[in-house]
Amino acid sequence: MKKESNQVTVDPFDVNGTAYGVFDMRYPSYSELLLNYDAIEKSGTMDGQIAMGKLAKLCITNLKKPSDFDAFPSYAVFALCLWVGKHIA
Repeated sequence: MKKESNQVTVDPFDVNGTAYGVFDMRYPSYSELLLNYDAIEKSGTMDGQIAMGKLAKLCITNLKKPSDFDAFPSYAVFALCLWVGKHIA
């Protein structure tokens, strides 16, 4: 079995004095998937995108403050959502 990277790397950016660019990710738990089921059920819709963002936020292990996620640039959130989507499909 091929070992996959659990990191997502994006162009560096700063949020409230914290530099971000490399994110350590974990797989979502079963209960997290159930709570954010719209990420799967409504994939491709606005509700699905919102749920996937919430799920991605939960899967970042090196997020300094959870509120930082809300100020991330869209390209970073998109890359994190892609990682989660790939690992729940």
